[in-house]
Amino acid sequence: MKLVAIAMILFFVSACAHIGNQKERRISYGDDLVVFQLPDSWEAHIEEEGNGIYFNQAIDSNALRLSVISITSKPDNTLQVKDLLTKNHNNEKISHLTNGNLVKVYDEQSVENGVPISTRFWEVSHLVNSHCGRIAIFSYTTPIAYKDKAATEAALSYLDKSIKSSNISSSSCRH
Repeated sequence: MKLVAIAMILFFVSACAHIGNQKERRISYGDDLVVFQLPDSWEAHIEEEGNGIYFNQAIDSNALRLSVISITSKPDNTLQVKDLLTKNHNNEKISHLTNGNLVKVYDEQSVENGVPISTRFWEVSHLVNSHCGRIAIFSYTTPIAYKDKAATEAALSYLDKSIKSSNISSSSCRH
């Protein structure tokens, strides 16, 4: 069993080590509702619930997920971008991005199928107009045993840059 675990860790580290040097491709979620970049080697799928899931098939221990929430208000209300972000769990920092969006980044730990995991969340909010906004919720899950590995840190750094550069559509929200 130890040998299998060591082999999985070595495979994970070698497969992620060059994430920043890979050719990138444009990912379009929901007919350009959200557009961002990922390494060309990552696969993209839509789950039954409509969420996007992105992963390197060579590594089955981590995945990036994406879901989008659209929020509308009545014409007599005005949405504030900060109101689009869910309430802070622990007073996480909300940052302004150069594209006008706001982002909140935080980590949560849990156990899945007996394996301790860490999930990094990025909640990116975008105000479409005074009565419509969106939150793109990205999450990247990895076993806690890999969290402090250089390859995992490189993957998180790459995803942080890609997600913070993502574009969220300004098309009107449906009521």
